[in-house]
Amino acid sequence: MANKMSYFDEAFATEEAQVIGRLHCLQEGWSDAMVSFMQSGGFSPSSKIASITSPALVLWGRQDGILDGEEFANKFLEELPNGQLQWIEECGHVPHLEKPEETAAVIASFLTSTEVGTSTKKSNKAKDEITAEQGNAPTYYIGGGVLGALILEELIKQFF
Repeated sequence: MANKMSYFDEAFATEEAQVIGRLHCLQEGWSDAMVSFMQSGGFSPSSKIASITSPALVLWGRQDGILDGEEFANKFLEELPNGQLQWIEECGHVPHLEKPEETAAVIASFLTSTEVGTSTKKSNKAKDEITAEQGNAPTYYIGGGVLGALILEELIKQFF
């Protein structure tokens, strides 16, 4: 059931996706963690979220059947002093799988935005020599996999 709730396009809700989506449930301690989670009242952003002062992107699938974005995405926005929400339309709980190109483009656009560029320059004052060698392109840390490759591709298009 959760597998179908994860996607707007049920074509993605394959048997393989269900196996992969349940891997975390098979880890040692999962049952205890789930009981603790339910006793705590459910999902809530960490209290540490409010200490993130840099620009932050909250990216959410509009049709998320696992965590309703209207409720949960807004919880992040309430805590993040410089947070901004970007919806991925016709998309469920896993935008990086269901809409990887659009997700990558949104992340790349955010990373190259004026707000992020200004914040990056301020936080990199101690790294002026490195920044000068790289030109105007700020330093980013990009995850691996297909999404990381797509984001990197979008950044390359914008800078070169």
